[in-house]
Amino acid sequence: MTSLHADRVQETALPLIDISRLHGNATERQAMLAQLRKASLDTGFFYITGHGVPPALIAQMFAQSKTFFGRPMEEKLRVNAADTPCRHGYEPLREQTLEPDTPPDLKEGYLMGLDLPSDHPIVRLDPDHYGPNQWPQDLDAFAPVMTDYFQEMLRVSQEVLHALAFTLDLPSDYFDAFCDMPVSTLRLLHYPTQPEKPLPGEKGCGAHTDWGAVTILLQDDAGGLQVQSGTRGWVHATPIPGTFIVNIGDLMGAGPTISTAPRSIA
Repeated sequence: MTSLHADRVQETALPLIDISRLHGNATERQAMLAQLRKASLDTGFFYITGHGVPPALIAQMFAQSKTFFGRPMEEKLRVNAADTPCRHGYEPLREQTLEPDTPPDLKEGYLMGLDLPSDHPIVRLDPDHYGPNQWPQDLDAFAPVMTDYFQEMLRVSQEVLHALAFTLDLPSDYFDAFCDMPVSTLRLLHYPTQPEKPLPGEKGCGAHTDWGAVTILLQDDAGGLQVQSGTRGWVHATPIPGTFIVNIGDLMGAGPTISTAPRSIA
């Protein structure tokens, strides 16, 4: 991988936090919470273990994602996200530009969320954020696998928010009231191989902050994720098997910056 930030990227590791210690004894819990608070105030990025997501489900999710992105373009466009107000579905290559004054991002995606019918009261109230999912045809396992994985991510998100509440000296369920009908998105991303002669500033995913409360990111072994870490500049977030990377988003007041060089999971 050749990074646009390669001349100033450090190999400093992000902290690795075992969130299962939230349910351990008082000493374990306090040590974990202190580590989490420090990470949140530093870069706002950290790895988590002890999340309890079944490895078999992760493998199924990757397999289904690879199959979907490997389909012909005309089939992927049958579930074009642009055809729905809530933008659930396929997002073509170069559809988004996250970093101002740079070429469009070299990535394609698939987005889904809470699968609510068009006549649901909350969809009628806010169709830009809620609505039905679009499922690809002839991929029978895709919808159930992604639905199961999405539910697991909601569970892990709640665990992380409970832990973050403790670090703020709040009750563990403080954020639960804000997550009754969450505007949560599962976003599958595929980064095709970078062109031999990319345009100036062209990359897989431009530098940006995430707008939500927390992002839970699963990497394959391709790598490419980088985090802007204050005075340390850009830091590699190297893939670690069995972990997720969590970053604190704009809604929590942190707004760390991330960038992804283009790599392929196919």
